[in-house]
Parts: sequence; structure tokens; C-alpha cells
Amino acid sequence: LLELVEHEYRLRIQAGDVPDVDEVNHRFRTLGPQIYERIIKLRNDLLLETSIRDLFNESNDHREWQRRDADSDSLDDDDVSLAHRLKFVPPFSELSQFARDAISEKLEVLRFDAGDVLLRQGEAADSLLIVLDGTVEIVLDDGGRKHSLARLGRNTVVGEIGMLTREVRSADVVATTQGCAAMIGRDDYEHLAGRYPRLSIVMSELIAERVGALTIDALCGKSIDRYRIKNRLGRGGMGIVYSAVDDQGRPAALKMLRHDLTFDRHASLRFHQEAEMVMSLQHPNIVRVYDEFPAFGTSFIAMELCDGPSLSELIRHTGELPQSIVRPLLGQIARGLQCAHAAGIAHRDLKPSNVMLTRNGSAKLVDFGLARCPEKQNADLTAFGQIMGTPRYMAPEQLNGERGDARSDLFSLGCIAYEMLTGGPLFKSSTWPDLVKERSDWTLPRLDGIWVELERTLCEFLLASLADDPAGRPADLSPIAAWASDVDCFRILEVESDTRVATAATESTLCAKH
Repeated sequence: LLELVEHEYRLRIQAGDVPDVDEVNHRFRTLGPQIYERIIKLRNDLLLETSIRDLFNESNDHREWQRRDADSDSLDDDDVSLAHRLKFVPPFSELSQFARDAISEKLEVLRFDAGDVLLRQGEAADSLLIVLDGTVEIVLDDGGRKHSLARLGRNTVVGEIGMLTREVRSADVVATTQGCAAMIGRDDYEHLAGRYPRLSIVMSELIAERVGALTIDALCGKSIDRYRIKNRLGRGGMGIVYSAVDDQGRPAALKMLRHDLTFDRHASLRFHQEAEMVMSLQHPNIVRVYDEFPAFGTSFIAMELCDGPSLSELIRHTGELPQSIVRPLLGQIARGLQCAHAAGIAHRDLKPSNVMLTRNGSAKLVDFGLARCPEKQNADLTAFGQIMGTPRYMAPEQLNGERGDARSDLFSLGCIAYEMLTGGPLFKSSTWPDLVKERSDWTLPRLDGIWVELERTLCEFLLASLADDPAGRPADLSPIAAWASDVDCFRILEVESDTRVATAATESTLCAKH
């Protein structure tokens, strides 16, 4: 039976339909872990074979294309040359030759002159364009203001967002030189995506790479559900965050699951779980989640827009913070954690960049994408031994592969307190091997040697929260939460900015005198 499964897997890969290992495990679960190990080995062997074969064939294929490309008319009537050309066009280059041959049969070649509008904003996205020669510019019309999003040249794809989302064109594609392109209609594309599912995956990976890469991208200016996207705020491992306004003109933040992760079952579940968990938490020190909805071929979470910097940005601009600021900020973070922990939710990725500040002086916990709530069915998507989180702020038990809990959040909170007080992270290594070594050699520093006048209660909190043994960390956050009060982070930034300007002016005067 194992041999038959391997044979089927090999045939499907050759046909361009790469099956997911989890699918095979689900269908043949009675075979146990050995099926997983053998399929993984087979997959790696096949990828190695393909890589070696491509290594020997690529230079020959490239020379063959250059020879054919010398006669540009061959693009009109030589399907083979188009199939070879796709080998050098990401993301089609990641498909099997079977898939590229099938796609080339559906391509229609067209020629263009400088100034031609090849795709028009607002029109139905009924085709995908592959630029074979020449250059084009992607131009977004934002209420009469033109934004140049990108310039694309030979062997690039445009129109991919509309093909995936089935929405109207989000920007104009204007030719800046003479050239030619190949076009495939939506019906043909969707038929081929049905035959070769890998096509949808690689196209989603291309969209994930492009969307959110710029402050203004193809989604800016578009309306989804009851929100209008304005610009990009940030991009993380799982999603992209945009600023938006709702239909009443109120500000909001939209967090979008990266398109390539829509094919990742665990990533999608984590995204939905985050929305569900945070919506259940109503607390002034936790960002509010308003809604979750599908759009543009992926999922969005609409949440409260924090109008201040993150705590990491504040530390980066000011360096170490005075204890008079550290205590109230720690108190606010502790209050948010108290609420989450009382609901059985552990954040598990607590760090300065996941604490947002607002103009009214509040600190809010964000990004519960790795949060764990054992009471919810299927809520824990982290396998034992799997490390999830940000290693620099993770508790020792998390680094050892254990599933973090509320006590792990306390260690992360201690790391945040240390960073606020010193202006730098407790663990400074930037690579995984160096961090592992640093963590293995680490012992809690003598705090009285770092801050001579460190307040006793703050010192005691640091000593307890950074304990190696989870049982030694504070079980009750109430004393820390009692420190909470509003903090005007903008005043801090203004004072720091004024100090730097004054210092620069003094240095300039001294230089002039000398």
C-alpha cells in the first residue's frame, strides 16, 4: 500500500498537481507516522531530481528562447516558444512543464506602443497579462491623484489580483515603451487552475509578495465591506495591516491574511481564531476587534485603529525610559494580560512591537495570532515541540518546545520592562545559533548594578518575572496592574526631539568656534 501511495504521489507531481502531505496523511491515517516520513522523503527526492534536471536544461532552454526571440514574429504562431518563455516568467517558472504547455495553448499575443492603456482601472478583471517585451507602469488613480505603484519589464505578470479576487481592476497598466505581451482570459485561467491547483498557489504567492510592499499599493483606495482602504500601516509574517475609514467616516485598521497563507489550513485557522478570541475580550488595554469578513480572495479583520506609535518605536526613538513612565505602561499591559488570562487566553507573542500606544495615553495589546485558549476546541494549533513566537522575548519553556501559557507571558513582560529601562533588549543576539548560545549561558543580571536607584517594587517584579522556572513567576498581576495610568507618549517624543535638536545645535556651535 505504501508503494501504491508513493506511485500515485509521483504521478500527480508529474502532472503538475502537487498533493499536500497532510492530504495523504488524512486519506491513509491508519498507516501511521511511516507514511508521513516516506512521503516527505519522496517529495524531497523529487524536488532534488527536478532541480538537477532544470540545472542542466536551463541554459539550453534559455539559449533556445534567445534564438527564437530574435524573430519576434515567432511569438504569434509558435506555441512551443511561449511554453519555453513561461519557464523564465515567475510564478509560471515554478509550475511543471505539463502546466506551462497547457497555459501556452491559451495565450493570445498582442503588441503595444508607448502610451497604450493595456488594463484599465475600474474595468472587470477578465484577463491576466504577461509582459514578454517592453516596459509598463502600474498607475493608481486615487480620487484624481495619480500614484505610480511600480514599473514592470520583461517576463513579469500584471492583472493577477483581479484574477484571484474577481474584483474590478485596481489600477491602470500603461505601456511606457513598445513591446508585446501574452494574455489569458479568466475562464481559461480558472479552467487551468482547476486542472493544475499549483497555479492558484503560485499566483497567490506572487500577490502576497506584491501587496503590502508599498505604503500605497493596489488595494489602497478600494472599498471592501463597509470600509475604504487608505494606506498600508505594516506588514508581518501572517498579514498586512491597512488604515481605513468605515462608511460613517470613523477610522479603523484592517488586517489582511496574506494571500499565499489562504492555502495554509493552520494559518487560516489561526487568523479566524484571533478574531474570535479578541472579539470576546472587551478591555481598554486590548485592541478592539469589530468584525471579520472575506474579501479579495482572502480574509480581513477590522479593528480599532491606534493613533500612536508602538512601544518598540517609542523605545527606538527615546532609548531608556524613566521609571515614572515604565511603571504606568507596565501597569496598563498587565491589565490587558489580566483580562486575557481571566478568559483562559495566553498571548504567547508579547513584545514591544505588539503593544500600541494612543494619543489619549492608553497602551493596547495587539496581534493575538499565536494566542492559545485551551478551553476552545481546536484552538491550540501548536504541536508539542514546535517553537512559535519571537525567540528574543520567549520564555525558556517555549524555547524548549513546550506550549506557552500565562506564565510564559510574564517572562515576556519582564523582557519588555528590561528593554524600557535600558533602551535595549535583554537578549541581543540577532541570529538563531547565537541566541541559543546566549540564552543557554544567561543568568539574571544584578539589577542593583544596572540601576542604582531602581525602585524596590519594580526590581522585585523584574527578578520574579524573569525567573527560569515558570512556578517562580508572579501568579497575580494585580499589584503590577495597580501601577496603570495614562502616558502621553507624544509629549515624550516631542521632548526627545527637542533635546536632540538642541544637542545638535550646541555641537554645531562648538565646531564653529573651534
